[in-house]
Amino acid sequence: MRRNSIDTLQTTGLSVFRPGDERPLPKDELRRISPGYWGINLVAYRTQGTTCMLKFFRKHSGPSYYLIVGIEEEVYCPVSYVRIVNHLQHMPAGWIGSLFVLPKDALAAAQELKKASCLLLARTSSSESAFLAAQARRAGLPVVYDIDDYLWKLPDYLAAKDLATGVDAVLAHATLVTSPSEALRTFIQGRFPGLPVRIVPNAADVFCDHPPLRHVRAVMANSDFFRLRDMKREFFQALRDGARDADVKLYLYYLSNDAPETCTDDPHLQVIWCGVRSYSSYRTLLSTIEPQIALVPLPDDHFSQYKSVVKFAEYGYHGIAAIYSGVDPYRSFVRDGVDGWLTANTQAEWRAAVRYVLSLAPEELDSARRQASERSRREFGGSQVRSAFFSALESTGMRTVARAQALQPPPAQAEFVFREAYDYMVGRCSALESDIYRLRKFDPNSK
Repeated sequence: MRRNSIDTLQTTGLSVFRPGDERPLPKDELRRISPGYWGINLVAYRTQGTTCMLKFFRKHSGPSYYLIVGIEEEVYCPVSYVRIVNHLQHMPAGWIGSLFVLPKDALAAAQELKKASCLLLARTSSSESAFLAAQARRAGLPVVYDIDDYLWKLPDYLAAKDLATGVDAVLAHATLVTSPSEALRTFIQGRFPGLPVRIVPNAADVFCDHPPLRHVRAVMANSDFFRLRDMKREFFQALRDGARDADVKLYLYYLSNDAPETCTDDPHLQVIWCGVRSYSSYRTLLSTIEPQIALVPLPDDHFSQYKSVVKFAEYGYHGIAAIYSGVDPYRSFVRDGVDGWLTANTQAEWRAAVRYVLSLAPEELDSARRQASERSRREFGGSQVRSAFFSALESTGMRTVARAQALQPPPAQAEFVFREAYDYMVGRCSALESDIYRLRKFDPNSK
């Protein structure tokens, strides 16, 4: 096919499809095939149901570069991602790169040097990195070294301690240093006079999250600690996996004495641990955050069955529909699928419940929230509850008194301030009890 035909395909709005998927590919998913070339996969559907894959290439007219990059930490370390990896994911036309984790990938990186244009090392200090830099220079390649304050040896390096000598061993082969810090540039140039140092700032708009179908805010409050102790890790995994299944990003505001510990920072589950809050702070947060759903896990034990349905009352008042463990008191109170949802206390069932709720159409979720709100205000409104309270007192046959004055009247509502959450003795005792429970799990001889 002639080049002008390819240009015509790209500019006339012809849709480009994934194999077996009839949704058009966005332009940013057109992938570079090899140095200097752009490729498009076009799927032609035939009447027999078979497909034919055609590849069209257009030569890039500019220079072609092959970058070898070495880091000494995982690829998705946040600083490595902001400083290096995200740039590699958006390289200019004609650029390609290979990313190696050192020292384990040092041999593979060295073998690629003969085909490369440049070696880039980010905060490396191992002997393998120094060897790789020396090999690159002998091959006539420039060596770029990126350094910033995240270098874990930086305090020792700045103090010129022996621990950080590996940094200088790599820098000795560098032809250019990049850094976001003016102070680091001055420091490096003091140690290596004549070595050019370019300031490359940290980008402010780097994001690596998967764009989900939609975002949902959730809340979970445990004034008496997370009580499903034996499935705490599995519970948070269930939330993450359920959100992944529904392709929803779940923001969970977690109000509890103990940390969530796992699955807290995932493209589909972001846990914002708010610690223990005073009651006034808790209610204010519910109004401010405006969660759409809540999570109420409870064990099926003697204590739970004597609890009230206060979480339904509070969450419902704020227009929040919740997923509850299918145990009393909620098992006999919540109208499953109408003003909330009930689920068994297993990882699989919590995952299925979260997936189901997060997959509801917005109007279906809003219906459950509205039902919970109307029921909460109807059955748990303050005026109704106060009326029942004082009616119960009057039913005892209280005597009337004349011209009495209260010696210590309660404070006015505007003056009332709740105690700080961590002042509660029960919280301190519960923390100690929880720690003892965890330690016993490691001691087979404990009683």
